[in-house]
Amino acid sequence: MKNHDSKFRIPQSAFRIGMIGAGNMGQALLGGLRRQGVPASRLCVVETNAERASMALRRFAVESVSMERLAQRCHVVIIAVKPQD
Repeated sequence: MKNHDSKFRIPQSAFRIGMIGAGNMGQALLGGLRRQGVPASRLCVVETNAERASMALRRFAVESVSMERLAQRCHVVIIAVKPQD
C-alpha cells in the first residue's frame, strides 16, 4: 500500500523544535534534547526573562526569539511554563 502522506513529511535534518519558557522545566528539556544529539540550530526558545534567555544561550547555544518567529520557524512547540506564568 502506498503512503500518500509522504509529501507532508519533514526531513529530520530540517525539523525544528521551539520551547516557550527557559526556566527549570524548559532548561531540563533543552538539556535532554541537546544530550540526545539535537543540534542547537534546530532549537529555539521564547523567554521573557532576559537572565533565563541568556542562560539558555550560554548553556545550550539555543537562541531566544520572539513568539512570532517561533511560530513561523518551528514544527513543534513545547510549552514549558507554569500555569500562572
